[in-house]
Amino acid sequence: MPFTLSHAAAVVPLRRTRLVWSALVIGSFGPDFQYFFFMSYDSRSWHHYPDLYRYCFPFLFAAFLLFQVAIKKPVAGLLPVALQRRIDVSRSYVPKSIGDFLLVVLSLAIGLGSHLLWDSFTHPLSWAWAHIAFLRRPMAVPGEPHGYGYVAAQMFSTLFGFFVLLVMFIVWWRRTAPVHPSVFSLSWRAKLAIWIEIAILTIGGGIWRASVLVGPFWLRVHWDYFQIIAVISAIGWLCWELLAYGLLLNYAMFRAKREGAHSGAPLVGKTWD
Repeated sequence: MPFTLSHAAAVVPLRRTRLVWSALVIGSFGPDFQYFFFMSYDSRSWHHYPDLYRYCFPFLFAAFLLFQVAIKKPVAGLLPVALQRRIDVSRSYVPKSIGDFLLVVLSLAIGLGSHLLWDSFTHPLSWAWAHIAFLRRPMAVPGEPHGYGYVAAQMFSTLFGFFVLLVMFIVWWRRTAPVHPSVFSLSWRAKLAIWIEIAILTIGGGIWRASVLVGPFWLRVHWDYFQIIAVISAIGWLCWELLAYGLLLNYAMFRAKREGAHSGAPLVGKTWD
């Protein structure tokens, strides 16, 4: 499959529209969240009806709300200050009216549609696969002993998606002035320590999950499948870690504000407001 992050490139042309950008991006990751949530590659049911509507879309809406309410500000605080000051996280986009709700739903749906359209050219047994001979044609593909056109399309589209996102980031960086306040005070040593802990848990969790499903990595049994499960599981662990960090930090800030209000003493350092 194309690497999930590359799918965000499909919604880049919609960046300046009234659609909700974070909902577009989350929607573009869409059905792949099934792999990360279950830390398994055994099913693609979220890519198809009825699970697409029954499970995938409600999950995307919940993920959007959690990102806005619990994840966005805490994770932004772990970024370098130069990057923080280019991002406006002062407000969370939580739907407060029917219009807001419909705009989020539409943004998620468009992002999800872009994912499904992209996948139709990079997976077998799809409409595009059945109607475009190139996608069914056997061919030499790096790292694939039995390659086909759709596998080549996976690799090319992944690289192209990364390239588009890189160009977009560079252009955004140059055009965006660092005018926003940083989220909160945190030394670079503290940030580095947190990211190291996250990395250790992410990598360790991915290897552990793959070892449970496939077998110990040192045996190198089904090595290709082991690597797939390890990467998928690591991304899943990362998502859960960022959510847990966001929830804990929000709770800590809430308690600090409440205790400060009760004591009448001002809070030390920067807060969310």
